Amino acid sequence: MMNMVNALNEWALLLIGLGLITGAFSKLSTIGAMILLAFYYLFHPSFIGAKYMMPFEDSYLWIDKNLVEMAALAVLLAFPTSHIIGLDRYLKKQSPYCLNSN
Repeated sequence: MMNMVNALNEWALLLIGLGLITGAFSKLSTIGAMILLAFYYLFHPSFIGAKYMMPFEDSYLWIDKNLVEMAALAVLLAFPTSHIIGLDRYLKKQSPYCLNSN
């Protein structure tokens, strides 16, 4: 079961990363990335003094790098710049009903 979850995680990271870098399907990629980061935060929260099997950078109270990345993705979700400089600009011309910027 763990091998299947690892494989799904790797493919999700690959597809989300490609979507965010190229600007293709950026809304879907942004939402998927926020969901993954929420899972990472919830299953490995950063509390002061907590000891985990896998150590991480430092001990933070509540805010860690996952929450900062989620905030950055929320900005990308609020300001969809992929319709200006990404591949979504070309995809919107091909099928305007598939990629609605509203």
